[in-house]
Amino acid sequence: MSKKVAPRPATELFPESLNLSPKQRQVLDTLGTFSHGAKVGDVAKALGMHINTARGHLDELVDRDAVVAVPTAATGRGRPSLIYSVRIPDNRAVAREYLTLIEVFAAQLADQDSAEAKETALAVGRMWGTRMKQEGYSARDMQSAVTNLFQHLRQMGFDPTVDQATEEAGEVNVTMHSCPFVLANHKPSMFLCMIHQGMLNEFVGDDSVNLKLKPFDAPGCCTIAVTGVAAADAVPAAS
Repeated sequence: MSKKVAPRPATELFPESLNLSPKQRQVLDTLGTFSHGAKVGDVAKALGMHINTARGHLDELVDRDAVVAVPTAATGRGRPSLIYSVRIPDNRAVAREYLTLIEVFAAQLADQDSAEAKETALAVGRMWGTRMKQEGYSARDMQSAVTNLFQHLRQMGFDPTVDQATEEAGEVNVTMHSCPFVLANHKPSMFLCMIHQGMLNEFVGDDSVNLKLKPFDAPGCCTIAVTGVAAADAVPAAS
């Protein structure tokens, strides 16, 4: 009996994962404008390049799994033409589907007694925080809390900034100006915010540090208050 193997992660097809050259990316983007694929001559004409040059770039993209080539139906003598099609997913479409799925899950889980829903959200968040620790993120003190949290939030798309004016009060505020869990014109549920708080609770590995999420703390922003000792030493260097 053959072993069942799952499909490859779609993230492996993202252009960022393929290390394409600028010219390969240009050819790929041009091919993507043909909704039903294109022949090499179509791509060459659109780019104003020799057909052999276009074919070479397309073959390289096929080798990198960025493009698939399918023979057309034979209509006579000679080899059938190839139709090239992009395999790269639309990142924006993928993100929208992820967010829609998250909203559906959140709505289903939040449809409980309020106390039970809160505990469920915090438990999910703690599991998320555990995964983060496995990936090397942790917060053992104020410095590592702000530095690692800032790095994670920036990579995730939260567009964070650090409020240095709060240092003297023994607190560092990390303000998030965008959220990867927000759909356009949709306000995230507080259930998702509680999941985020659960992640922050697990993220901290030392009782001397506390991370508190303040949802919608200012117009268009949420804040994470990092409190503990040595707050003045915790601000990451500007990048």
